[in-house]
Amino acid sequence: ALPIFRDFTQELGGAGEDVSRICFYVTERIIITARRQPVHASIEARRAIEQSQLLIQRPLDIFQLLLEKIVDGFEARIEQLWNHLDRIEDHVLDDRTHDDRHQLGQIRRSAATVHRLISSNHRAVSKMLKLPQLYQHTREILQHMAHHLENVTHESSSIQDRARLLHEELNAQLADETN
Repeated sequence: ALPIFRDFTQELGGAGEDVSRICFYVTERIIITARRQPVHASIEARRAIEQSQLLIQRPLDIFQLLLEKIVDGFEARIEQLWNHLDRIEDHVLDDRTHDDRHQLGQIRRSAATVHRLISSNHRAVSKMLKLPQLYQHTREILQHMAHHLENVTHESSSIQDRARLLHEELNAQLADETN
């Protein structure tokens, strides 16, 4: 079975909200990717190759670049969520009477989606690491990605926790105002 990774789709302005799958078949001599829709990571990988002097010597280098771009996309999404949470937290701490519950709900849903996607990709990497016929270089790439994905998974969990706590704090403030 081919490993299936998940990434955000590519829209005109960048990464979209929808999710698509990308499958890889990689050997020392070829790489084949399959997807139904354009994914953000493949567009970003192509841009990186076109705009810089990246040394792509073998298909594994492209595979590594694609995995890195998938993770970069999740990190960018997490950064956006952190920024939204910071603004809401400022409102809550300043006792400004904003009802940010709807926005917090959207952030919590987005964080849960990102967390599921990252976890799914982490499982795909873990499954690949169990394959006995991996080349050593491929194993090293996957181990690096597994570690990186684990860190990003922790970040997405932190966002979920922080959003939940802010939601509770905001509900408490609104309840106090009502009473």
